[in-house]
Amino acid sequence: MAFNLIWIFSCIIFRNLIDEKFVYVLATSIVFAFFFQYFTTAFSSFKIISKELKISEILKPKLFTSDIKKLIKPIFLSILGIGAVQINSALDAAFAIFAEKSGPAYLWYAIRVYQLPLALFGIAISSAILPPLARAYKLDDFQNFKRFLNLAFLKSFSLMLISSFALILIGPSLINLLFARGAFKLDAIINTSYSLFGYSIGLLFATFVMIISQAFYAKKEYFIPTIASISSVFFNILLNSIFIFVFHMKSASVAIATSISAILNFLILNYFLKKKFTKFGTSENLTNFEKIYEKDIFKKFFKIFISLICASGFTILIGYFIKNPSIYFLLNKDFVFPTSFLDKLYSFFIISTIYLTSTFFFAYIFKAKEILDLNFLKNISKKSLT
Repeated sequence: MAFNLIWIFSCIIFRNLIDEKFVYVLATSIVFAFFFQYFTTAFSSFKIISKELKISEILKPKLFTSDIKKLIKPIFLSILGIGAVQINSALDAAFAIFAEKSGPAYLWYAIRVYQLPLALFGIAISSAILPPLARAYKLDDFQNFKRFLNLAFLKSFSLMLISSFALILIGPSLINLLFARGAFKLDAIINTSYSLFGYSIGLLFATFVMIISQAFYAKKEYFIPTIASISSVFFNILLNSIFIFVFHMKSASVAIATSISAILNFLILNYFLKKKFTKFGTSENLTNFEKIYEKDIFKKFFKIFISLICASGFTILIGYFIKNPSIYFLLNKDFVFPTSFLDKLYSFFIISTIYLTSTFFFAYIFKAKEILDLNFLKNISKKSLT
């Protein structure tokens, strides 16, 4: 929070500077914000460490103890995996330049919107699931391990599928609301929306990758997630090369390639999860798919999916009759995005309300409990679903 507050206040205070000076001031404030965030964390960490260690031990750390040596391999593999993803992002921008001059900008704006549900839900779920998975594995409690993993998949499936459809249906209005000012004209809204559509295809699988990786980390297995990550990067480069240089597609194809690569990453991890994960306390190999995934999980997936398909269809129908620009854009009809802030906000609010309301309505109709548990209808739905 401190990091964000510093750069936001810098933007407000120095908003009247010319663009060239403002960029330097903003960059400096971000660097300062990083240092401030670091020192805030460092002091808190020092207080915790000082309760366990003496000052002399803190000032003379032993860098090559047996405990630290155990961390070298997982840290090295994590760096490889994270580094591969960062290199992949840089190469995406390079491929986008070959596609069109403003391609990297379109991808950058689309990623900002795409990362919102990923950060709010995907990262939160995957981070929360690791401690209980690790405890269950350590205690040889396979049933709880399986229960936590399936619960994470169900929650992420409902949240991310809702978000994926929302990015497609509401995305253009949201982009218009957030970015459409100054030099960000209609063509930028259109191309950024197409890029956002491409990213939304892989949003669910990007979250699944984070969750299924935690199952390996709980077992202290770091090699397979790293190899899967690197493999998906090479596959992404191959797809980008084909889309850009063979089919001469635009920058949105880079987003599509990223989504397909996320799907491949998940399939690789899922394959090894089924193939190599051994039952706790025995040598039995869990080759049976249903031993990892609960039998009724796909039935629940289907209820969520059909509810959102109906909600999306209803949203498109109503949006067409009220001439919402997002829906007209999606249907390739003549559209005009509003230019004033209040009109932008109204357009976004209307289509968002229709989509969310219809989502919960059809979830109630099809008894998609995982969606209903997210809202105030939870108590009502329990009576109907029991």
